[in-house]
Amino acid sequence: MNILLTNDDGITAPGLWAAARALAPLGSVLVVAPSTNWSGYGAALPPASELGFAPFTVSNDLQERVTAFSVDGTPAACAQVGLSGALSMQSIDLVVSGINAGLNVGRDVFYSGTVGAAITARLMGKPAIAVSLDNGSNGVRHFETAAACLADALLEFAGRLLADPAVINLNVP
Repeated sequence: MNILLTNDDGITAPGLWAAARALAPLGSVLVVAPSTNWSGYGAALPPASELGFAPFTVSNDLQERVTAFSVDGTPAACAQVGLSGALSMQSIDLVVSGINAGLNVGRDVFYSGTVGAAITARLMGKPAIAVSLDNGSNGVRHFETAAACLADALLEFAGRLLADPAVINLNVP
């Protein structure tokens, strides 16, 4: 399976790389993430002329299955660039957005860059999973737990998602 991974917290966010580690055993992962934090921008798209991108160095343990690019643009723009074929010759099967630092529930989904990227992917014909993690009462975020939930959800729902594309909004307490 060829997976596009993006987020709204930026290319260096720990949640993004926890997700990459969980997804790498399941397929080939193309990371296309914003160069900076774009939380709260929903599915906003900047002018295409303003989008710049550059390769991003992946840690040694991921180099075999993960390729990464940093984009000067919103999460939705990252989804579009990743799905356009400009950065990879492989056709993407599924898009994952996250793991976001903070839940995306209720009204938050309307302005969430994490959810916005997933919706953009769906509008482009691809199934997507938006993944978010609660900040916790003590402020400690367990991204590895959310990553394990993502891997389990993908194993459970991948067949149905690929057959009938939809967006899943997965929030981990």
